[in-house]
Amino acid sequence: AAAGAPKMCTPQAETGSPASGSWRLGALELPLGCPILAPMVRGSELAFRMLVRRHGVHLCYTPMMKAEQLLSGGVEELAVLESCDDDRPLIAQLAGRNPETLREAVKLVLRRLPHVVAIDLNLGCPQECARDGGFGAFLQEEPELAAQCVAAMKEAASPCPVTCKMRILAAPEATLSYAKLLEAAGCELLAVHCRTRESKHIGAPDYHHLATLIGGLRVPVIVNGGICCPRDAATVVELTRASAAMVGTPLLRCPRAFGVEKADNVPDMAWEYLSFAEAYPPPSPLYIRKHLRWLFRDLLQEAYREAQDGWREHRGEGEADWRVRAWTFLERPFLTDVSQFRELVRWIAHHAEKSIEGMDTDEPLTLRQIKAGDLHRRSDGPESDLDARADDEAGEPSFDWLFDSNLE
Repeated sequence: AAAGAPKMCTPQAETGSPASGSWRLGALELPLGCPILAPMVRGSELAFRMLVRRHGVHLCYTPMMKAEQLLSGGVEELAVLESCDDDRPLIAQLAGRNPETLREAVKLVLRRLPHVVAIDLNLGCPQECARDGGFGAFLQEEPELAAQCVAAMKEAASPCPVTCKMRILAAPEATLSYAKLLEAAGCELLAVHCRTRESKHIGAPDYHHLATLIGGLRVPVIVNGGICCPRDAATVVELTRASAAMVGTPLLRCPRAFGVEKADNVPDMAWEYLSFAEAYPPPSPLYIRKHLRWLFRDLLQEAYREAQDGWREHRGEGEADWRVRAWTFLERPFLTDVSQFRELVRWIAHHAEKSIEGMDTDEPLTLRQIKAGDLHRRSDGPESDLDARADDEAGEPSFDWLFDSNLE
């Protein structure tokens, strides 16, 4: 583990967990119904994986890596390959539509991450980048090509298993036909998001659709979509007879969802994530901002949206309360260092009247000090307007109202 990394613990059973039993992926044996961290762009990086492993998650996926960018030496793609000895078991996910490119990308991943238990092909991404690139869920329209990609990856990865993550199609028969094609090409595990490509993340997942699919396949199937807690996982696994439950967005909102520690103090969870981000630096500050926005969404975002309505009605930004100012800080690229994000979380905790385990009780820095990186003094005195002027000179809108000392 990295020096100063937070202490890890063995996942513990939760009330409402699925019945005992196990399933296998290659040489790996996992508990039946265990929680699995989904692959998420700028979401399932090493720091976050280590955090959720601490709170009961058994298996993690890397963020999606585009095969072409990985082979061309894309800085962020290569940074996603960061791992550590305790980051196990791990599945690395690739995206692409060219079998030869995916074959070479598999070889690169195995050189950099020889401990992965599988290489996954993304067949479920419904976003515009996947549509434009013809990969992810848009390979549903080219099933034979998808099977060729799996076969090429299988040949390059052997004996390491190749897996796939896909979405249900409109009809169960079509989903089963597609899944069988992937299975025949060499897919050894299928993770299925129980919403269609068109639904993206909206609406109720169709678990009955998945139950029909599982009955027609030989490989283990992981259920994904709509699972937020151990009770959800137990119910859905029993209904579908899936081997395990994959969780994405709900873990972003609450990394302790499958753990034993209290999950009602958002600043404390944010502080804990930052401890892992300090030990295992994410590829860019954007990852940290994204995680903090997910964590603080319920506390801050509604006030921010109401304030935006006020701004459109020409009410002054200076009327915004502390929640609006905090969310603006998480929306804008003001902060670049973990220590700055820590001070912002301290500032939020102070205004939300929440305590953070292990944090001193000193008064928080002002937002101007945090933005400037002036983290070594606490003062109620006048603040410089240099930062606001710098924004103006760069052609950015003025954010003077954020730093009004009367609102600190």
